[in-house]
Amino acid sequence: MNTMITKVFHIRLPRFLVQAERVMDPRLSSRAVGIVSSDRSNGTLVAISAEAAEEGIHPGMPVSLVQKMSPRTVLLPANSSLYHKVNNIIFDVVSSFCPVVEPSGFGQFYLDMHGMTSVYDSYRRAGEMVAQSIRRKADLSSQVGISRNKLVSAITTRVVPERLYSVENGEEVNFLSPLVSQHLPIVGEKPVQTTIRDLNAKFVQNVQELTLSQYAREVIFGKLGSQVYRQAYGIDTSAVKPPKIRDHIVERKVLDADTNDEDMLMAEVQLLADQVAFQLRRQSRIARKAVLSVHYADGYESSATGSLLHHSDQAVIQEFQHLYHRANRRRNRVRAIMADVFDFRQFARQMDLFEDAIPEKDDNLSRQLDKIRSKYGFDVIMPATGLIKAA
Repeated sequence: MNTMITKVFHIRLPRFLVQAERVMDPRLSSRAVGIVSSDRSNGTLVAISAEAAEEGIHPGMPVSLVQKMSPRTVLLPANSSLYHKVNNIIFDVVSSFCPVVEPSGFGQFYLDMHGMTSVYDSYRRAGEMVAQSIRRKADLSSQVGISRNKLVSAITTRVVPERLYSVENGEEVNFLSPLVSQHLPIVGEKPVQTTIRDLNAKFVQNVQELTLSQYAREVIFGKLGSQVYRQAYGIDTSAVKPPKIRDHIVERKVLDADTNDEDMLMAEVQLLADQVAFQLRRQSRIARKAVLSVHYADGYESSATGSLLHHSDQAVIQEFQHLYHRANRRRNRVRAIMADVFDFRQFARQMDLFEDAIPEKDDNLSRQLDKIRSKYGFDVIMPATGLIKAA
């Protein structure tokens, strides 16, 4: 019988934002990529690929400097809706391994594996299965840290490059001791950071020595002394908590080639609208928020917000076309168009006595198309504009 107490997994998808962008656009797979915080020239990098790091750039650098240092780096606007969508996919994957999963920002998850040894041969084997499943189902790479608590498991995936690493029970202090102090989350607090620097406590072992007695830690770190001590010794009793899920429909089209051809762009807008409308009808919902974003080849983004109060193809197409004209305010070539729809309400149609019959015809046509697409796939039928290709 397996009597191990170890029960918390931390799943980290390294360079998650870049991985998510590459899933949507495989052309980026071997290119230097930077994720930009803002669509303005004074924006900064929030994430980079390994190839971009080799170019000498790093997160926090202003866009203007990056463009001078590494013109070949592809700059993409931070796309929170896309990251939420990919994050939700990974959440579904890891949730199949245990009943309690807690997302922790983009690309990070805690799994409460307590009692799961009756299902898996060992925690290590379970960790390997999680990483393999993420690779197989989402084509993303991940790291798995295993320990008795959230703190140590998360630090493990941050400092150990291996795909899977386990800190055995009772080894937390030895594991943490040689690490740089900055790996303790509490060191992010300004008073602790200042004290650590002033006392030259470069390594966690130094912090362990400073906080060994209650009197010393209270004198040195004040009211944060107890928390510094607990983290330095790998003590964490916080529970893995399930998330509050935010519901979205996200569709994105990365163009085969950057273009400002209006006919091609409008065709893609219509295809996105059809896809969103199809999903809304299947769920019998409308959306009070619809955001259409235009992503340009130079890394900038422009968006417009509206609502979808009817879910027929024609109604959604008209709204998306309107949003597109509001969002596309530049002459630059477009790389991608994305729709993010949320804040849903159940749809209940009430015919007005003087209502035009055309919307009812739109509904009937949409329902017939749904039957065909549900049976044979969405792409089996599409508007003629969807057949437009780049010359």
